[in-house]
Amino acid sequence: MAMTTWSHSRHGRAPTGAAASLWRWLGILGRPTQAPAPTFRELREPIGVTPDQASMPSFAAALRWRWVDPQAGQFVGHDIRQRAVMLELQPADVEARDADFIASLSSRLALALRALPEADPPWVCQAFIQDEPVLALEHQLREYARRHAGVTPVTEGWIELIGEHFQRVCAPGGYFVDPLNDLPWRGRYRRVRLVLYRRTALRASSRGQSHSAELRSVTRRVTEALREAGVRARLLDGEALLSWMLPRLTGDSGYDYLDSHPYPTASEREGSLPASFDLAELALRAQPIHSEAASGSWRIGDTWHRYLSLAGLRDVPRHGVWTLAADGQASTFDRLPEGTMLELSFVAWPQDQIEKQIQTVADASVTGSTDARLTSEQCGAALEWMAQGHRLFGLHTGLLLRADSEEGLQDGVTQTQAAVAAAGLDVIPPEYDLFALDGFVRAQPWGFDPIQDRATSKRTRLCWDSHGAALLPLYGRGTGTGNPGQLWFNRLGEPFTVDPLNPEDRRKNGHLFMFGPTGSGKTATLISMMMQALAFHRPRLFVITALPTFGLFADWCRSVGLTVNHIRINPNDPIPLPPFADAESLLNGRAKGDEGGDPLGQTEIAARLMITGGEAKEEAELYRSDKTRIGEAILDAARHCIDESKDHVLPEDVAAALSRMSDDDSLTPSQQETLSNQAAAMRKFCSGFPGALFNQPGEPWPDVDVTVVELGALTRRGYEDLLAVSMVGLMNRINDRVEAHQHSGRQTVTLVDEAHKFLQNPLLSPYLLDMGAMWRTFGGWLWIATQNLHQFPPEAKALLNQPEWWICLSMDPDQVEKIAEFKVLTPEQRALLLTAKKKPGLYTEGVVMADVVTGLFRAVPPSLALALAMSEQHEKAERAEIRRTKNCSDFAAAQEIAHQLDIKRGSRNDP
Repeated sequence: MAMTTWSHSRHGRAPTGAAASLWRWLGILGRPTQAPAPTFRELREPIGVTPDQASMPSFAAALRWRWVDPQAGQFVGHDIRQRAVMLELQPADVEARDADFIASLSSRLALALRALPEADPPWVCQAFIQDEPVLALEHQLREYARRHAGVTPVTEGWIELIGEHFQRVCAPGGYFVDPLNDLPWRGRYRRVRLVLYRRTALRASSRGQSHSAELRSVTRRVTEALREAGVRARLLDGEALLSWMLPRLTGDSGYDYLDSHPYPTASEREGSLPASFDLAELALRAQPIHSEAASGSWRIGDTWHRYLSLAGLRDVPRHGVWTLAADGQASTFDRLPEGTMLELSFVAWPQDQIEKQIQTVADASVTGSTDARLTSEQCGAALEWMAQGHRLFGLHTGLLLRADSEEGLQDGVTQTQAAVAAAGLDVIPPEYDLFALDGFVRAQPWGFDPIQDRATSKRTRLCWDSHGAALLPLYGRGTGTGNPGQLWFNRLGEPFTVDPLNPEDRRKNGHLFMFGPTGSGKTATLISMMMQALAFHRPRLFVITALPTFGLFADWCRSVGLTVNHIRINPNDPIPLPPFADAESLLNGRAKGDEGGDPLGQTEIAARLMITGGEAKEEAELYRSDKTRIGEAILDAARHCIDESKDHVLPEDVAAALSRMSDDDSLTPSQQETLSNQAAAMRKFCSGFPGALFNQPGEPWPDVDVTVVELGALTRRGYEDLLAVSMVGLMNRINDRVEAHQHSGRQTVTLVDEAHKFLQNPLLSPYLLDMGAMWRTFGGWLWIATQNLHQFPPEAKALLNQPEWWICLSMDPDQVEKIAEFKVLTPEQRALLLTAKKKPGLYTEGVVMADVVTGLFRAVPPSLALALAMSEQHEKAERAEIRRTKNCSDFAAAQEIAHQLDIKRGSRNDP
C-alpha cells in the first residue's frame, strides 16, 4: 500500500499538489504544517535542516509544544503568544461509594467544566487517560528511605526484593487473571492529564491581560473547581511531557531511551535551553514516520497507531462511563487494548452563539410535519435548559490505539469496538472514517483546533455539561497518600501507598490495629509491613507472639544485616520478666507521669493481676480502698528495696509489704485478713516456674534492632494469670527501651500478634492504653493484630479506639458488625469492608482507615514474604523436605519455596 513519509523535524515542507489540496479541504491534513518565520530565539542559534528533511512534510510541526516557560509553568508554541497548560490529575476515589456520592461528584465535575470562560476564539479543555508501566520504583523507594532513616543494607535488601517482584507484577499480559472480572491484572499507573489552551490572535487578550496571565487565571479557576470535586492537580513540566509523549509516540522502548538521555531540567528552570530545543522533535527521537491513507494508520518507528473517532451520544451517558467499575468488575476503559489512550476535547463556545444556532433551527421548523414539531420542542427544551444555567460544549472524542504490528493494531480495533459498544457508545466504522489520519494529529495534546474543525472536519458534537462530566475519566480508585512506607496496590494495579511512621501521614499517632480473620493472609501482610518499616525507617522492633510464627522473619532480618534477639519463654528455660522493675522510680523522681502515663497505676495493675489472677469476680470484689492499699504496699516495698540497696522490686517484696500492712492494728480485722490473703496470693508468683519468671531481677536485654518474643508455653489453658503478668513484665522492659531512646530520633514499634490471647484479661487493655498514651511522645507505637475479635472483652474498646490506623483484611458481614462494636464506622467504611475480597494464591484485599486516608487496597506481597509466613503443617513438612534434600537451613528452604512461588506466579497465565 502507498505510504507517505513524514519528517520528524519541525522544518520539513508542507505537502503540495492537487491531492494535498483536496486533503486539506477535507481536513485530513488541515492547514499547511511548514514552519513559520524564524523567531528571535531561532535567529540566535540557527537550526540545521538536512536535504531529506526539507523534502518531507513535517509531522513535528503538527505537535504544537516546543518549550516551557519555567516562570509561568506554561508550554509555548511556535509563537510566544501561543500557550498551553498541562496538568496531571488524581481522580476522585469512588471505590464502594453509593449512587448519591457519584451523582454529587458528577455535579461538581460539571461545575468544573463551567469554570471555562466563554470567549471567541473559544477555550479548549482536553482530557486524556492511559495506562503506563510502573517505572523508576526503585529510585523512588531509595530516595524515600534516604529522606528518613537513610539507605542501609536492609533498605537495599528490600528494594532488590520488591524490584524483582515488580518486574513480574508489571509484565505485559498480566500477572494473573483476576477472578472478579476475568481480565489480566498487572501493576500499572493510570494517568489522567488535562490540557488547557486558547488559540489566541496576535492582538492582546481580553480585559487587557497578557496571554500568560489569562491562561494562569483560567487554570486557577478550573483547578479550584476540580479540588472541590476531590480531584487533585499538579502542573506538568517539560520532563513530564516528554516522559508521557515520547513512549506514547515511539513505543515502550522510549522508557529506556529516557533513562539513557536525562532531561535538561536545570537548564529548563534557568531558562537557558538552546534556541534549537524542541520538545516535539525530542518526543519523536528521529524515528521514521509514515502514514497510510487506505488503512488510516500511522507508523512511528516500529509502533503502529490508529485513531478511532467516537460518534455523538445516542443516550444520556451513565456517570463515570469510562472508568467507574462496581464491586471489582471491569470498567469500559479496563476492557480496551493495552496502550489505548482516550481523548476528550471540550470546546467552550460562547453560549449566545449556540443559542442563535438553536433558535435558527427552531425558526426553520415551522412546517406542520411531525419531525418539525419534535425539532421545535427539542429546541425549546434546550433553550430552557440553558436559561437555567446549564451550558452546551463542543465535544471531540476518540481513542488512540497503539500496537507493535499492523495485525495487532487491527485486533485492537476489533476489541475496542466491542468494548465501546457494550458501554452504549459508538465508534465511527474505521472503513468509513475519512478523517482518521487527521484525527490522530488533532487528538494530540494541544492539537485540537475548534476553528479548523468547524470549517472542515465537523467532528465536534454539542454536549451538555452534565453529560460531559459523566464522560470525564475522573471516577477513579484510591492510591493512598503517596508516601511509600507501605506499598500495596488497588484493584486496578496502581500502587497504593501509605506510611503510619511518617508524620505527614498521621494526625494523632502511629498506633495501629490489624484485624485479619483466619485465612486472610494476616501473617504475610504483617511480615511484609515490618520488612518495609525496617527498610524505610529502621525502627527498633519488638514482636510479641503466642506462636513460633516469626522465626523465619527473624532469620531474614539477620540476612540483611540487622541484629536480632529471639526469645522463647518456656518452663525449661524461663526468661525473667519482673513486673515491678520500675517501682523504685516512683520514689526517686524518674517517673512523674508527666508524659501522659500513670506509672503507679501500671505497677498497681501488675499487683492486682497477681492477687486476683485476672478473674473478673475477684477483681469486682476489690474496693477502692483495697486498690489504694495495694498502691501503698508497692511504694513501701520500693522504700525497703532502696534501704536494702536492692536493684529491683520483686513480687516477694510487695508480698512482704502487704504482710506488714496486715499487722497494722489501726485496720479492721476484715481489712487485715484481706491484706493477708493478698500477700498469700502474691507468694504464688515467688516460687517454681512463676517465681523463675517474675521473682528474679533478670539481666538487661541486648540493645538490638529486632526482638522477637514467643510466649507459646504461657498461652496454654490454666496459665492465663501468668500470661497476663508476663505481658506487664514484657511491656515494662520495652518501655525502658522506648524511654531511654526517646531523643535518638529512631522510632520503636511493638507488635502484639494473636492479641486476643493476651487481652482476654480485662486489666490488660487499660494497662496497654496507658502505655500507648505515654509512648506517643517517645516515638513508640503499639501495633495490635488479631484474627478473632469475638474474644476481646468490652474493656478493650478504649484500647482499640486509641490507634489512628486500622487495617482490616477481607471478612464476612458478621465480622464487620463485630468491628462496629469497637469502632464507629461511616457508611463509606462499612461499604469498603464489605467489598474486600480474598483469592487464595493471588491476593488479599483489605481496607485501611486513618484520619488522612480511607481506601481499599490489594496485597500482592513478594513471594519471600509469603514463604516466611508459612506455618501450616504441610508447609513445615515441605520446608523440612527441602532441608533434608539440600542440606540447608530452614531460612534457605523458605527462600527456595519463594523461588518456586515466583515461577508458579509468573507462569500462571502461560499457555
